[in-house]
This record gives sequence, structure tokens and C-alpha cells, in this order.
Amino acid sequence: MEKTNARRYNKDKIMLSLIPTELIEEVGKVMTYGALKYTIYNEDGSIKSDGKNNWRSGLPWMSVIDSLERHLLAFKKGENVDKESNLLHLSHAATNLAFLLNYYYKKPEFDDRTRD
Repeated sequence: MEKTNARRYNKDKIMLSLIPTELIEEVGKVMTYGALKYTIYNEDGSIKSDGKNNWRSGLPWMSVIDSLERHLLAFKKGENVDKESNLLHLSHAATNLAFLLNYYYKKPEFDDRTRD
């Protein structure tokens, strides 16, 4: 019996499998670090405010751009690892870029870039 594949119509669809796994993993590391860093606890140890989606509330775009550029500059100067998080500066830069992409589509009201 001849083996045939099922039909799948993927023409013109985004090929997410092309994204390097390193990018997904490294951004995931930074996001996990941030989720833990920005979680606020009550005195009894229970969670008062979960930091997992803190970034989704929105940030001024320029503060994200500042962070992105600081991480890129540190990398440019030869520093690979961020001293605070012990994660790669490139990972932090990629995460900031992901924030900006999200904000571009979903948080235009936080756009505080100067326009000369």
C-alpha cells in the first residue's frame, strides 16, 4: 500500500520553525528572570503581584530603547554577561526589542520618542 501524506495548506504562512531556538531560549531566560525579579510578596510570603506579565502593562518606549542600547553598548565594549542577572547582554537586548515590537502593535500610547 502506498503511503500518502495528509493535506496541509501552509503556503504563505509564517514559518516559525526558522526562528533560531537560541533566540527563543535566551529571551525566555530573561523573561523568567524578570518574572521573578518583579514579583511582589506579602509579609506572609504569598504573592501580592505576580511579575510574570509586569512588562505587558507598558513602559515608555524610550526607557526600553535606553535599556536595549545599554546592553548593546556593553556587548560592543566586550562584556558578554550582565553582572546583575548573569545572563547574556544580547539576550537582554533581544528581550527589549521584543518588548518594543509588542508595544508598537499594542501600546502606541507609550511612544515617547522625540520627533525633530
